Amino acid sequence: MSIHKFHAIFFVMSIIVGKNSLSLHYKQMHMRKIIYYISFLPIFLSFVSCGKFEVLYFDISTKSAVMHVSETLQIKAAISYSGDGDTEMYWSSSAPEIAAVDSMGVVSALRNGTATITLECAGQTATCEITVEPQTFILYAIGSGSSGGFSLSCNDEIIASSSTKSTPHRLHIEKSDNYIAGTYIKEVTTPGDEEHEPTVTTTLHATYWKNGSMKQLDESELNSEAFAITVMNDTTYSAGYITDGTSSKGVIWKAAEAIELPQFSEITDIKASDNIILACGNKDEKALIYNNGIITELEGDNCHASQLVIIDDDVYIAGYTVLNTKKKATIWKGTAVSFISESESEFTAIAEFECSPIACGNSIGDNASNIFIYSNGTINELTNYSSKLFATGIGSISNCAAACGYEIIDDGNSTLFNPFIYINGTFSPLNIMDAMPIDMFTR
Repeated sequence: MSIHKFHAIFFVMSIIVGKNSLSLHYKQMHMRKIIYYISFLPIFLSFVSCGKFEVLYFDISTKSAVMHVSETLQIKAAISYSGDGDTEMYWSSSAPEIAAVDSMGVVSALRNGTATITLECAGQTATCEITVEPQTFILYAIGSGSSGGFSLSCNDEIIASSSTKSTPHRLHIEKSDNYIAGTYIKEVTTPGDEEHEPTVTTTLHATYWKNGSMKQLDESELNSEAFAITVMNDTTYSAGYITDGTSSKGVIWKAAEAIELPQFSEITDIKASDNIILACGNKDEKALIYNNGIITELEGDNCHASQLVIIDDDVYIAGYTVLNTKKKATIWKGTAVSFISESESEFTAIAEFECSPIACGNSIGDNASNIFIYSNGTINELTNYSSKLFATGIGSISNCAAACGYEIIDDGNSTLFNPFIYINGTFSPLNIMDAMPIDMFTR
């Protein structure tokens, strides 16, 4: 307010006060009141000049969202107000272990579940409902044998692929990186001459791919394969075997350094937990577990270990036991048998679901096969042996157990592979036809 307006108001108020309060005798009491009221005039005018604080508009850009683990979301806030007041913004999450939010409104999806993001500002409140779903990665083998390669999808979007002649075996996701253990198929052609046809020599080489980029683990002339891979302290650990054609040895590759374990003929899976490396494998019809250098036999004879999972401080291993010449799907907890199927079957994969092991596998019938899911000590058959279905990987989607696999369709002229995913009682086709899902990873 300008000084001229101040003088004008002061003059008008003086007249009003004089008209209502002054007498011809100018009594002393009245004069004191005039001076008292006039002394508050500058404060009154200051209040009028600043204006009353009032929020005119307040809202956020997102009221609800579905996110996947490891994704981020920026929620923007808009506020319009008059006057002076506190407009600092305070963000919070009802479940920061599921979806955390920082001081700028950036939400980070950490694990499956729901959370309410709240913004408080100037006495106003706005909320955004966040649902976090797992990322679902599926590894496909494309083609077969020496003509094959692979593709890796995340939530139906292809994120990595290779056309190199190779066979993928197992998938691992670490932060934002994907790792695939497999076998590079190397072919060397020797030219022919007038008396000899050209010859092709094929060798198998243990290999892994990081985000689609190939790293050959074994470059010798021996055959080798990598069946699984994990990461600990930014170092890769791959597992498989190497053979001279007569005998095989299990191998763990720390980065590219080979650690041969002759107690195994093959190592089928490897995991890392709390700076400890665990692996499972087989030799001479015995299933074995490797725990940071200590190798122990699993309970039973004629056994095969396929895959392991670590839940809290326990290790579960899935595979099968041969009883009376028939395979029986088996799960070991530590080294002891905790479950064995009554029907002819085998487990192909195991994972964690709600702090317990879940597994998938195949039952064998006459000229057909069925798939099943194991949970809480019970096997749930998913089909009725009407076709040739094979389960290869297991995880969880939207708080439900899920399995991937393929159906073999043979019309007598050609063989096709129909990939599928099973979730909560429903089979759904996957987006790559004539491909075999090999592994599934959810987080």
